[in-house]
Amino acid sequence: MSGFATLTPVGATIDEVTDRLIRNMTAANKTMGKQVAVEGRKAMLADTKARRGSLSFGGRKLNVKAKPRARATGATVIFTGSPAGAWAIISTGTKPHAIRVRSKQALHWGGDAYAEFVQHPGTAGRQYWRSAGLALDKAIEDVIEDTYDKALVA
Repeated sequence: MSGFATLTPVGATIDEVTDRLIRNMTAANKTMGKQVAVEGRKAMLADTKARRGSLSFGGRKLNVKAKPRARATGATVIFTGSPAGAWAIISTGTKPHAIRVRSKQALHWGGDAYAEFVQHPGTAGRQYWRSAGLALDKAIEDVIEDTYDKALVA
């Protein structure tokens, strides 16, 4: 008989516990990412509507898209304004610029008034994304805490 003993594991191995923890944290981050996306869109759109009413630009309604991505170590939610160009113009403003005729009706107003060229003075940006980001921070704080509390208890 040798002096070595055979050990057999009782219960879960460290690898099994680690795998379960990774699955649970990934699931919690996925849930949290989806909830942040929903709450974030609501907060961002509510903040901009509260300041200006329904947002539109060039006849198109402005919207916010959210895409959550989750992994065991965390979650990322990417918010994108749609259409992007319109959001950029409204948020950051425009510099003074020339507007030239493309069709005869383009620069026509009141009776016989017509111009082939006008100098637009530019517009001031309204910084919607900055204020919407602050509204988002306030809206999701509780969502994040609740999601992780549930995941760590399970």
